[in-house]
Amino acid sequence: MDSALFQNAETLLAGCYNLKELSWNISRWYSADAYPGFGDGSSAPRISLDLKFPLLQSLHSVIENVEDAALEVFHDMANRIDAPKLRSLIIEGSPYGTELRWMGLLLRRNPQLQELRISYFSLKESDYWEDFFTPLTELKTLIISRVSPPNEFLQSIFPSSRDSETVLRYLPNLDRFVIEWLHQG
Repeated sequence: MDSALFQNAETLLAGCYNLKELSWNISRWYSADAYPGFGDGSSAPRISLDLKFPLLQSLHSVIENVEDAALEVFHDMANRIDAPKLRSLIIEGSPYGTELRWMGLLLRRNPQLQELRISYFSLKESDYWEDFFTPLTELKTLIISRVSPPNEFLQSIFPSSRDSETVLRYLPNLDRFVIEWLHQG
């Protein structure tokens, strides 16, 4: 998609105030410089309009690759979407390991979430998982799949003794927690 088409799509999307569900696939941006024969030679487009969705309840976002251009579009989306009724968020990272930190802004801006599904994210020992979960006091369902978690992450969820603190303490309303399809790190 060239820059002009992207801007047209952005304008169209910004006018869809009554959306209740949105699926957004963030795919690779081809520039003529990086990929001769593809793209229009310009840099990747950026989201410049506020996206106000007062009725949006469900957002499913897929990040197909870990290149800067795709991650910047995801960051723009997280910064521009205003969805006060958003309750369900599904984010699929790239199978190549999208870093968890890219999700932080979207979670902080949506503390009203009740369901969060995360897949194909790279969890590193340096990530501060509690920083991601802290604002989500209304969260009832958390599903983490297709990740390669470090031992530190698993120990923060499943402490070795009853006295140990757990990351889940930040989620007082959580009643469903699933970790599935773990990969070795």
